[in-house]
Amino acid sequence: MIWACGDAEKPETPTVEEKPTSNDAPKMSKSNKAPDSSSGVSEAELKLLEPFLSDLREGIREFSPNSVGICEGQSKSCETFVGLDAGELAEGKYMIRGDFQAPKLKPESGWTIKFAVDCEITKVSKNSTSTTTKNYAKEYTINHVNRTEYGYRLSPLYNIESPSSSGTHKCSWSITGANLDEPVVWKGSYTIPQK
Repeated sequence: MIWACGDAEKPETPTVEEKPTSNDAPKMSKSNKAPDSSSGVSEAELKLLEPFLSDLREGIREFSPNSVGICEGQSKSCETFVGLDAGELAEGKYMIRGDFQAPKLKPESGWTIKFAVDCEITKVSKNSTSTTTKNYAKEYTINHVNRTEYGYRLSPLYNIESPSSSGTHKCSWSITGANLDEPVVWKGSYTIPQK
């Protein structure tokens, strides 16, 4: 027979953590309380973000009226604005240009501008008529600028000289600004007569 002295040991039972009931849950203080608005942004945050949101919604835009299109001359600035659709160009030098403003906040890849010109060239000689096409496209990354006198200037995007010894050019052009939702597009056309 075995005799034991002292207190008998109780078998160990696994410990189970008690989860708080809904009544025991810690209360959130006002400072870390989630915003009530459906957007997940508090009124104070929204007030600070509003100028940036408005700027983003406005997207890529003309820096000022008549700052995107065809101009006389081929310098950095526009000597005389001709327009988007220039019709038949008189003798001289011209360019397609753009002066833009982009939002302050930008996507990781930046704000992009795509430029394209498509021309159908018809040359008439004594005995024949020939038609060819000429296409040009280029993409640019632009940024927001803080200047007040001019924006992000792409000038010239494309040089034009009228008339042309290679034939009559009937051209269309486009500038597409890649915004967050929908792109903004400027389109135009011009004709260069044959010499």
